[in-house]
Amino acid sequence: MAESLIPRQRKDGRQSEPTSLTVIVNGLLSSQISKRQTDDTLKGVSPLAMSLMKNYLPSQVAKAYNPTLQAGIMAAFPTILGAHQAKNIPAIVHLAQAYDEDVAVKWIQDQLLQVNEFAGVKAKLSDMQLDELAIQIRLEYGYLNLFEFILFCARLRSGRYEDFYGSVDPMRILKSLDAFCSDRRDEIWKEAEAKEKEEREREYEENLKNSISFDDWYRKLPEDKKEEVRTHPYFCQVAKRIDSTDNQND
Repeated sequence: MAESLIPRQRKDGRQSEPTSLTVIVNGLLSSQISKRQTDDTLKGVSPLAMSLMKNYLPSQVAKAYNPTLQAGIMAAFPTILGAHQAKNIPAIVHLAQAYDEDVAVKWIQDQLLQVNEFAGVKAKLSDMQLDELAIQIRLEYGYLNLFEFILFCARLRSGRYEDFYGSVDPMRILKSLDAFCSDRRDEIWKEAEAKEKEEREREYEENLKNSISFDDWYRKLPEDKKEEVRTHPYFCQVAKRIDSTDNQND
């Protein structure tokens, strides 16, 4: 990049103007954003994205997952985990994979507009704020499925996170979304821990059912193997006790 700032020697002997630093910086950011968006797509188009692309128009998706769902989604999903585990719900990134980035950003904008209109404050989001906020959310939180983001908007409307003091503030929305995703991670982690604990307990119960006592194991050994146990420093006393008991019973 440094070389592009140095005036180049033209064929007529005069120096050309250096490339504008603004152009270089904007070009760098644009290329990185483009690369990230391309990486999202090339990681492997999700089966959900393929299904959307083959079976539904963007307008049909927008109609199905429309902003009016915000009014009732908290009753359907009292926890974020419930929305996260809902079957066959595409993520925001899947809209970009199935259609294009503009469709994904437009869907986010429509959801935010509902919050914008619902908020009881005078100063609403401007068009510029709405555009930039939607793009930032798409890039940073594209992994959220559509129900999760609708639930976030519903919680935002209900005052679960940051309050709007006189204006709908994009920074407060982003802080709220960060808190929402933190809650999301906690719920997913607790669920995973609970399942792991349940699996460990199940395996332990199965092992108990299939296990036998040391006494029974020892008694089933052939005599030469019993002799090895009798000379073992850790088991010799136990073997002696079992032998003594068996001799008395005989």
